[in-house]
Amino acid sequence: MAVPPHIEPAKSITAFKYEPLDHSALRPSIRLVILEPGIRESSIRIGLVHKSFGDRPIYEALSYTWGSPDVLKIIQLNGINVNVRENLWSALVHLRDPVVQRVLWIDAISINQDDNEERNNQVRLMAYIYSRAETVLVWLGLPPLHLDISPNGDFENPSLRGNELSFVSSCAYWKRLWIVQEIGAATKLMVYCGQNYWGWDSFFEQIKNGSADHTTGPALKLAKQREGRHGDSFLLANLLEVCQDSLCDEPRDHVYGFVGIAHDCQDDSFPIDYSKSLFELYQDVMIFRHRSLVENEGSLKKPKKKRGPRPVHGIETVHFSQLLQRLLGVSDIQKDISRIGGRPTLDKDSMFEKSDIPTSFFEAIGALRGSISILGPSYGDILAIPRATKEWALKLRGRSTDVAILREQNEGFMRVILKLEQPNIAKIFSYNSQFMWKASSPSSSFGSSGGFGMVTEPQEVGPFSSFGSNANFGKITDDFPSQEIIKLSANTEDQSVQPVSTDPLLFLTDTDAIGLAPHDAKMGDLVYQFCDSDVVAIVRKYENSYVKIVGSARMARKQYKEGAKFDVPLKKVYDGGTETADTYLDFDRGTSIYMDIYTLQALTQ
Repeated sequence: MAVPPHIEPAKSITAFKYEPLDHSALRPSIRLVILEPGIRESSIRIGLVHKSFGDRPIYEALSYTWGSPDVLKIIQLNGINVNVRENLWSALVHLRDPVVQRVLWIDAISINQDDNEERNNQVRLMAYIYSRAETVLVWLGLPPLHLDISPNGDFENPSLRGNELSFVSSCAYWKRLWIVQEIGAATKLMVYCGQNYWGWDSFFEQIKNGSADHTTGPALKLAKQREGRHGDSFLLANLLEVCQDSLCDEPRDHVYGFVGIAHDCQDDSFPIDYSKSLFELYQDVMIFRHRSLVENEGSLKKPKKKRGPRPVHGIETVHFSQLLQRLLGVSDIQKDISRIGGRPTLDKDSMFEKSDIPTSFFEAIGALRGSISILGPSYGDILAIPRATKEWALKLRGRSTDVAILREQNEGFMRVILKLEQPNIAKIFSYNSQFMWKASSPSSSFGSSGGFGMVTEPQEVGPFSSFGSNANFGKITDDFPSQEIIKLSANTEDQSVQPVSTDPLLFLTDTDAIGLAPHDAKMGDLVYQFCDSDVVAIVRKYENSYVKIVGSARMARKQYKEGAKFDVPLKKVYDGGTETADTYLDFDRGTSIYMDIYTLQALTQ
């Protein structure tokens, strides 16, 4: 349809020609939106002005969801028609004063989203921008048509009931990732829903007094988190953990969205750079977390005691790495690695180079579940050959433990195996790690069944090439318990069915733990589990006390639970509380397992 000559076609907001901001570290500037007054039916008119913080600008900052990019509305920006998303347009309509200008900071307009350098610089400032705002305006959106929140026409602090309470406490706004920073940094907050508005405290007082359904929702969870903003809950790793369900379009925002309010990032030690690959960001976060936690506990260079509590950074390393990869996208991280040849080169000019804390390797505390004493039939055999299941069951009879408990565990695991999908099977694989370490204790005691396999700092740690001639990588130690490999009997009903060579193998440890191991697992390989994770490391001992990770496995749960796949142990706590996990292990007396960033990434993908 032709456009009338007196109406200018609307441009995308990204096509608007922005004047550059001052990005100097001493006096950075921001763009403020001047919302012109008007009545409800009139067009939205805004202007932009540049202000430095030294000018002590008085403004309000908008906290809202961007909404769908498919539904656009026209506003006038410096006299030019531009398109904005409908939710922002609705906010401007309802926040506009009929008489006076309103000065706002709005990320979609105040930041040139097509300029990566400006975006990086402004994202670094966002927490400060929201903290300097006179008020942060929380825009929940428009209420559904069937809800009349203020039937008496009193829009200030109206009472919330039933469906109204459900909507305002669980709407899409509360699931957005960036609001954690925006609300966490604010000194004063107002909540808006259409024409209705509340002070932050009075709004949440109504939610707290509502039904139980409302008191467990995302809104109250965020309010409680804000209350603890001056404590450790606002460390970067803790923010990623607590806010893992928050939503964003850009995966890097799962990290960068919290840098501005994380207490351990206030020294600008974690740079924001949207040009980094997801693997580089994963590496940065793991190293930063490691360094941050170690600095709080004392340097890793200090020798650790052989008994006593283990450092939290080691107990939670695997769990956190698994969480971080899930947030950033495991497949996208793998694509980054593949694109640059399989093993990225560590950035020698990284922000961590000058740190005196070792960041070339990570310590993970694993709980020893024994060494492999029986390697059973393959996953494919269990599915296809009835005899394979019977022969495996026969091997359980001679165990020293309560065979009834072992049979119950095995029965549940067989049910899990039959329902496994490819993504679950893919978690079980062999890994040719280029990283190993030399335990300070003799190899015969490292990982021994009679103890917890605890070691002090490794005598040597690094890639193969760093060890010289002492490392006999080709020969495995032979101090293994009695072992056997289950092979299918000669009278197998269908001998034409051959096991697939790369299929995972059932295994049983000398402590009667059942699981699935990589196809090339060996008898005597050590099996380690990690706290709050389904990851299981297969560790192999070599001569001269050298040790390395050779694969990833999964363990059977002690008791079958519908919908649950593998065992996820939690840390044993002696506080008399109710145990809710299937397995509790004493990670405080666990084994130090060392790995480089590539091994850690592969193990926890």
